[in-house]
Amino acid sequence: DNKLVKVNNALNRLLVGISIEQITLDFLVNLKNELVGYEEIFDCIIPVLHETLVLGDYGEIYTKGATNIFNYPEYNNIDKAKAFLGLVNNEENLNEILSKGNKESLFISIGEENFVECAKECSIITASYSCNGRIMGTIGVIGPTRIHYDKVIAVLDTVVNEINDKISSIYDPE
Repeated sequence: DNKLVKVNNALNRLLVGISIEQITLDFLVNLKNELVGYEEIFDCIIPVLHETLVLGDYGEIYTKGATNIFNYPEYNNIDKAKAFLGLVNNEENLNEILSKGNKESLFISIGEENFVECAKECSIITASYSCNGRIMGTIGVIGPTRIHYDKVIAVLDTVVNEINDKISSIYDPE
């Protein structure tokens, strides 16, 4: 118990004012050097930090309306339909799409521009919502390349603005 209290106090002291982006491998090596005598505890913490910081904590992914793609004639083709369903039902693919998109407030990728192989015949439009300049999440639409971009962008913009307003009212209720 006493060791945990000491490690907790040391971590609090060393991590105060540090953003997630500043926690690099070099930072962790320096942190371990600061915690001499507590290597056993530190070695238990490292895998959790690695999973959270390097692999990312993507949170929950919700998909709705995937079957609406079948309203487009090009998705009557069984191979295209299977590829699309494979895309939206694969959390790893969706994580990759959302993580690429969340670096910008609005991200559009069309057809061959898509970095996920099974999305080469789709358009991906994502928008990120944030609080105090920190991205909190991303929403998006995956559809055919002939999607109505102006309508989708307008809807995403409206939804993101509403989410931003709600987040701001919670974290900064002035």
